[in-house]
Amino acid sequence: MKNILPERIRGILSPVNPGKNQNRVRIIGGNWRGRHVLFPDAPGLRPTGDRLRETLFNWLQQDIVGSHCLDMFAGSGVLGFEAVSRGAASACLIDSNPQVCRQLQHQVEIFRAADKLSVRCQDSGTLQPSAHFRYDIVFVDPPFEDQNQAAIVSGLAAANLLSDSALVYVEFARVRACAGARAGGQKQTLPRTRDRTESRTEAPTDAPNDASARAAPETRGQDHNTKAAAGDPLSSLDADSWQVKREKSTGSVSCVLLQWTG
Repeated sequence: MKNILPERIRGILSPVNPGKNQNRVRIIGGNWRGRHVLFPDAPGLRPTGDRLRETLFNWLQQDIVGSHCLDMFAGSGVLGFEAVSRGAASACLIDSNPQVCRQLQHQVEIFRAADKLSVRCQDSGTLQPSAHFRYDIVFVDPPFEDQNQAAIVSGLAAANLLSDSALVYVEFARVRACAGARAGGQKQTLPRTRDRTESRTEAPTDAPNDASARAAPETRGQDHNTKAAAGDPLSSLDADSWQVKREKSTGSVSCVLLQWTG
């Protein structure tokens, strides 16, 4: 009997690898809110949870529309799909696992989003310098066993892949709530904006800062910062080139939103 289901419905009902366990993650905002992205079982594949994703895109709400995004360890691809759902002009999804890339491409086809979502199957460490294209927002969420986030972030700038004041979201196994950087051979915290972690509005320079009243990381003292920086995967970033815009720790995960100032 001829299959009379529309092609899009057949794609939803028929995963790329029917014999493999298919997992799913829900898009939580924007035009595709409520739709699911399917992904296979793969080593280290760990989609960003709903709560952290909601936090992230609250942080990005004034920057996401019209932006060009890069997801360096795409996995399920949900960060890129969520970005486009919320108004990003484009998102490039990179992953080194061929099975994962096939599923990502399949999902792009299901969403009919090839004009905005692209998939590249390669190691994120092999990104080539760009003379023309720059990304406004980059997601760096490698498997937790990989603690080379600082090298990855620095490599983005070295490869000329960042637009002016680009934002880079980094997620890693929880070490502490704040990020650090080396300066003059000593570990220090990266410079921070004075606004609250959950707010997009910066506090006026002459107004009291609620975050600092709660002993925010930038006011806790050098001794604390030096100790806390130990083991921080972002501790080697150049404090003259990067600024912490937002940061949060929850459960076993820490996340930081950095801004490129170099």
